[in-house]
Amino acid sequence: MEDSAQFLERLARVTLACGDVSPRDKLDLLAFAWLAVASEARNATLGEPGGFPAERDRQVALLRDFADMIEADTPDLEIERLWQEGDMEGFARYVQSRLSDPDASADKNS
Repeated sequence: MEDSAQFLERLARVTLACGDVSPRDKLDLLAFAWLAVASEARNATLGEPGGFPAERDRQVALLRDFADMIEADTPDLEIERLWQEGDMEGFARYVQSRLSDPDASADKNS
């Protein structure tokens, strides 16, 4: 697995590649892209015994984790500020600190 800074840089490039569309349209576009790539990943495991159901289960677990994160989400003004300013290093440091301390206050500005 690549380091978090490389991951965040790639994430930024993918997001920017979606063009100047609304966040909702960008989300829809990336969701459909995810579905296409997820299907490709499942099909790539067809030659492995039990590969397809294992990959499908992995993807379902990932989606459940995403749903849990969305349901628990609260606004985080600091992460939004870093993203809007294009401070990828600060963004990566902030995300890493949040991952190591998930109970930290979501809004550092209050």
